[in-house]
Amino acid sequence: MRPIEAPDLPSIVALDGKVTGIPKPNYFKELYDLLGTGRRPERIILVAEEIGEIGEIGEIKGFVIGEVREWVFGTPRCGWITAIATEPAARERGIASQLFESISHAFHRAGADTIRTLPPRDDQTVVSFFRSQGMMAGPGIELERKLR
Repeated sequence: MRPIEAPDLPSIVALDGKVTGIPKPNYFKELYDLLGTGRRPERIILVAEEIGEIGEIGEIKGFVIGEVREWVFGTPRCGWITAIATEPAARERGIASQLFESISHAFHRAGADTIRTLPPRDDQTVVSFFRSQGMMAGPGIELERKLR
């Protein structure tokens, strides 16, 4: 696990596109510019890199994105995981759990003592993963309204 670097962006875009079915290169470039530069410790993008041969760059097998925020809808300082993904062929190897632990430690170092996320209710794989990490329903209820 390590912080993202600019050369990782194409791998992250490809992995996210494989997992979600929607490539988002501009979105990830903007996220990197905002969160991934390492200038602010409360803005975090970590990658899970498979270690290659000596001197060989490893392949990205997963990533997690998050940010420590205060007073979002009245809640005190906490870490928000906004995305987590692993290479489908590498699942069941504990990569997502390691990413979760790594971002948890980064959130704690940035002064948070709670983690929150908003997974899609119907994505049982993601919901089950977060529950396996000890997460449960929080104090909020997500509400939405379609705009015309």
